[in-house]
Amino acid sequence: NYRRAAGFPRSGFTAGPCLFKDTMQLAAYCRHTFSLGHAAMLVNETMPDSVLELARRHLAQERRQLAGSRCGILGMAFKPDNDDLRESLAFKLRRLLLWEGAEVLCTDVYMRRDDFVDAARLLERCDLIFVGCPHREYRQLRFDERHQVFDCWGALGHHSLPIAPAAPSVADATTATTSAA
Repeated sequence: NYRRAAGFPRSGFTAGPCLFKDTMQLAAYCRHTFSLGHAAMLVNETMPDSVLELARRHLAQERRQLAGSRCGILGMAFKPDNDDLRESLAFKLRRLLLWEGAEVLCTDVYMRRDDFVDAARLLERCDLIFVGCPHREYRQLRFDERHQVFDCWGALGHHSLPIAPAAPSVADATTATTSAA
């Protein structure tokens, strides 16, 4: 909640087309010893894989799987509130979901494509919803109890998918120790 950054654009899955281009320029300038830049690219490029793995684990706890599921991706642009899809990893998430055997529908309020549906149709047809790009319009959406929303950005304010498991609290550790004694 840093007010000075309230209007600062946030990225979707990645920083978009400039991350690769700028990192390669810096790597060339540093005679290809820019390991931090390469690491940043790897983190960004594997983000859809990580989100998918966390969703897979969550579903497995419910004895469900992605194969045969109807999945929707909200937002396909590379950053919120625009129609720029260059290097957007939401398309990689789509490909990964298809490889898992899921039926995938996509929507984006800022772009129209023949293979996209509107948000209402996506919510009507899909049970598993992934936030590919957190456009502000998606904050107004209402989800049913049947919807499982995987929102690694926390953009929708609920149903968020944690990036890492929460560490046990001190109270939990004390309770476990007391119970064992």
